Amino acid sequence: MMSKKFILPGVRRSVYAALFATTAIVPIGSGAWAQDSGAGAPSAPAEFTDTAPAGAFSDVGFAISIDDAPVAGAKRAPVTERRQERAVTSPQVQVKFDGLDAKPILNITTADLGASYRAGETLRFRASTNYPAYITRGEVRIMDLTRPTKPLVAKLPIAPNGVAAWTMPSNGEGEYGYVLRVYDAQGRYDETIELPLLRTARADLGQPLLNGPIAAAGEGEDRTARRRIRVQGGAVTAFGDHVRRGQSVMVMGETVPVDANGKFVMQRILPPGEHDVRVEVRQGNRTLRDITREIDIPKSEWFYVGIVDATLSKRIEDTLEQTDDVQADGRMAVYAKGRIKGSTLITLSIDTGEGELDDLFGRLNDKDPRRVLDRLDPEDYYLVYGDDSTSYDDAPTSGRIYLRVERKQGYAVWGDFKADIAGNTMLRNDRSLYGGKLAYQSDEVTTSGNARLEAQAYAAQPDTLPQRDVLRGTGGSAYFLSRQDINGYSETLMVEVRDPDTGRIIERRTLERDVDYDIDYLQGVVILRRPLSSSAPDNTVVRDGGLGSNEVNLVATYEYTPTFEDVGGNAVGGRVQGWANDRLRFGVTAMRETTGAADQDMQGVDVRYAVSDNSWLEAEVAQTKGPGFGNTFSTDGGFTLSSEGTSGTARTALAYRLAGRMDLIDAGFDREGFVGFYHEHKDGGFSTLDDEISQDQNLYGVYGEVDTSDRITLRFSGEQFDRAGGDRRSEVDVSLAYALDDVWTVETGLAFDEERFQGRPGDGGARLDLGVRVTYKPNEDREVYVFGQGTVMNDGGLDDNNRMGVGGSVRLGEHVRLGGEVSGGDGGVGGLLKLGYAPTAGNEVYLGYTLDPTREVLGRELSGDDGGTFVVGGRRTYSEQLTTYGENKYDMFGNRRSLTNNFGVNYSPNQKWTFSGAMEAGKIADDVDGDFTRRAISLGATYAEQEGLEARLRLERRHENGEGTTRDRDTWLLSGGTSYQTSDDWRVLTKFDAFVSDSDQSSFLDGEFIEASVGYAYRPVENNRFNGLMKLSYLRDLPASEQLTVDDSDEGPSQKSVIASVDVNYNISPKLTLGGKYGYRFGEVAPRGTDDFVQSSAHLGVLRADWHVVHKWDVMAEGRVLWSPETGTRDTGGLVGVYRHLGSNAKVGLGYEYGNVSDDLADIDYEHKGVFLNVIGKF
Repeated sequence: MMSKKFILPGVRRSVYAALFATTAIVPIGSGAWAQDSGAGAPSAPAEFTDTAPAGAFSDVGFAISIDDAPVAGAKRAPVTERRQERAVTSPQVQVKFDGLDAKPILNITTADLGASYRAGETLRFRASTNYPAYITRGEVRIMDLTRPTKPLVAKLPIAPNGVAAWTMPSNGEGEYGYVLRVYDAQGRYDETIELPLLRTARADLGQPLLNGPIAAAGEGEDRTARRRIRVQGGAVTAFGDHVRRGQSVMVMGETVPVDANGKFVMQRILPPGEHDVRVEVRQGNRTLRDITREIDIPKSEWFYVGIVDATLSKRIEDTLEQTDDVQADGRMAVYAKGRIKGSTLITLSIDTGEGELDDLFGRLNDKDPRRVLDRLDPEDYYLVYGDDSTSYDDAPTSGRIYLRVERKQGYAVWGDFKADIAGNTMLRNDRSLYGGKLAYQSDEVTTSGNARLEAQAYAAQPDTLPQRDVLRGTGGSAYFLSRQDINGYSETLMVEVRDPDTGRIIERRTLERDVDYDIDYLQGVVILRRPLSSSAPDNTVVRDGGLGSNEVNLVATYEYTPTFEDVGGNAVGGRVQGWANDRLRFGVTAMRETTGAADQDMQGVDVRYAVSDNSWLEAEVAQTKGPGFGNTFSTDGGFTLSSEGTSGTARTALAYRLAGRMDLIDAGFDREGFVGFYHEHKDGGFSTLDDEISQDQNLYGVYGEVDTSDRITLRFSGEQFDRAGGDRRSEVDVSLAYALDDVWTVETGLAFDEERFQGRPGDGGARLDLGVRVTYKPNEDREVYVFGQGTVMNDGGLDDNNRMGVGGSVRLGEHVRLGGEVSGGDGGVGGLLKLGYAPTAGNEVYLGYTLDPTREVLGRELSGDDGGTFVVGGRRTYSEQLTTYGENKYDMFGNRRSLTNNFGVNYSPNQKWTFSGAMEAGKIADDVDGDFTRRAISLGATYAEQEGLEARLRLERRHENGEGTTRDRDTWLLSGGTSYQTSDDWRVLTKFDAFVSDSDQSSFLDGEFIEASVGYAYRPVENNRFNGLMKLSYLRDLPASEQLTVDDSDEGPSQKSVIASVDVNYNISPKLTLGGKYGYRFGEVAPRGTDDFVQSSAHLGVLRADWHVVHKWDVMAEGRVLWSPETGTRDTGGLVGVYRHLGSNAKVGLGYEYGNVSDDLADIDYEHKGVFLNVIGKF
């Protein structure tokens, strides 16, 4: 076996050949062709020679050398020297330019992936990034998480890809967080998400069970939380394998880590210009490989692809249309993306769609919001393609045109976009719209890294309507939206913690698709990655019941396209905000919706004065006019729904807010602490996507925490709420904590509550409670506490709030902590059991059991015996966004891919096992659909092996029992999947979700959603002659009784279907390829609530042959057969065509098609015979 090159005399080129057998030399004679010239002429007969190097190149006519050592022919060809790459069999190294559309990566973690360290122990932080050329300095910021203001305890300088050391202090509470912040020359900064860092007293803590060794913690992964640095350049990636133990790799002067399998990868984003990229592989002082690649990063770069497809056809026979005329159809599509002068990035997509040639450009005005949904059809894709390819929609549009022009100061886009109006509190808008949007950010920034001026504006003709569902957490993971057939990628899902009486948002977190949840757009089903509890505790000495009464909701906002009416009008809006100086910011927001019944105008102004991150003053005024869109609520996961009518009116409704907070250190005091206040007023009729206010209301509140001495801490809060019509609530809470020594702490608290609500006339009154808590904490790993509280005054109908209990926590290992509590008193027994597991510095999951006898749902109190609640949640960090990866279209584990995943490099291993669980029980008072008791349990686990096996499984059950009503319901969820790759050639992916609910009242109230899929791909790496793809999917959808279809009907059909598909290709020779496809579809459809299913099925078989006859001629033939068992029909069809290539970018073909079946399983009544002339051009 040999590698050889044929060289023409006079060609200025060096030849390097790896010779493993006798060298074959072809003398170059007159009229001979160089094989690598691409001329394709016949070669001369070969002769064997072992000629020793001798003579000049002009005399001998050839030269062969290995690693610069002459082997045969001339001693050396007289070539012009330039930088060269030396081919060495091992190790393997490659350098490539990845274009100008590079994604910045920033990350930090502890070098050993640990999260807990002993006092006095020195730990190391490791920073990593792929854009160090744009960074002037970096710092690790370590914060005290036990203090509400999270004050800095250390600020460590660190190089962009460097290491910093820190010693765990012995004082303080021992609970810290850390971030990496990097700055550019203008003072803009990027920052990573916050990761935990804990102090421990144990010396025997072990490392987590990982699926591989740690080579370079965090390398190639992205944990960016804030991005302000403008990175514009080209990405250069160096990667390779077969690096052996004891060998090292250096790229551009930096040492690159090598993983346990001998693989490495490093990427750098470099500014435009010439760069020498040098890669060295060394073993001790000896250089095994030395490559220098001269790369010129351009300021401009374009990628474009387009197609023009035109067909003239003459129907000889057609059962649907006349055959007299010649029909001309065609399509034009183009996609282009490029950067101009290094600063302007343009993305363009135009697609006229298939249709008559006469209307080719007229179709550019067409738009259909459901086109995005069409792209999500699972029949268009296999679960797994086996080639690790990536795919994403870079030009999302509901119309025919997408254009995005992006500069460092902002962008302009025409197509689909998120309104993304944020920065204020009262007028938020995250609708998905189709139209135009402009966004701008100034180059100048404040000392805190904010742009001096920001502006955005949008204008859209959406043809869609927004829907907002507020779904109370059920202790489970599966939720039915109020509508089916929603627009793809239009959803925004958030978890909100609200005060059930005042509606004040205490906490809000936006969820991310494929990381926090999965969604089925056709069926309107959301499955969270973790169960969602229905309530959240408030951390005070005197508790309101067992744990607290703040409600937890899953809020889903999305778009749908109604079919019963056209949505006219426009949606326009925008926001401008600017900093007058480094402390004072002004903002203006305006939006208008003109969509008929939901016409609405919204305007607002806001101002913020920031002394520091912890001291600020905010004021905001907003007004709305018009009805708005309203909300839909559910307490049982979407099975039963109640709609809240719009509260907006034709008159203008006003709302305003004033809030402030002052850190005592910023105010000049020498004691830590803070004080704050807030005030909100909203007129009746104030209507936004977040609020529907029916009556005037006012809210006042104050809060604070002050260290009055080294041992005494004072905490206080007070709130008053008033609503027109007589609703009123006043609350005051004061507590004092005294540290007796480093081990013992005593806390006392006093709480006053006075309330009266028209909806609960018998529950009004006033109450005063007194509480005490004693805590024993010998070290950071153990804690025990006892508490007691009693009602000392009660005037009215409020229940007494007497309670006593004991609790504690213990650290079982470096990454596992177990906490528990049990209490008894008025309302019953309460409890908490929590198991926290943080396997690596950037991942944490936890599960817990809570027993709370006084929870509320949507302001309704839960009463009776409470079986408890499993509190479950998680904090997990991720790398690049998963939705860009087609290989994992049905991802199971939520890990967004990183740079190292793309190249098969494992620097930071994952944990093998993770666990989660949830449980909830209680009686829910529902004034609309009747009271019921609920008991829910959820258990789940995931497993990951580095060798290619991943699996997940979750089982949930929820039982609801109506009291005096026929509302009994049992609900089950089984969700899981596997991903298995035994070699580079083949892999299997499975996914299943089963959500079944059974109502004892009527089968019409049942709900079932079962979806299961398995995909198989065989794509051999070494031999590409045979390739195969397979998919099998099952769907059973019996929608929830009140779930609406796209035409606003709650009588949508129930359906069952099975679809199977197999595609294979076999290359008989380089010129002849055979392909085959088999498809099977079985479907049943019935009116909702009945078992009157009507079934249909079909088998489709396709055979195809492609023959490259000669250089520019191709012949293709295809035959199809469709068999329908129910009708007993067997239809056949096929086509044959001959194509002539016109250069490398066009071809013309003449063909004949016959038969009465197409390859679309949904079209079984089509008969057609005719000839066609097809012209295809590509560029």
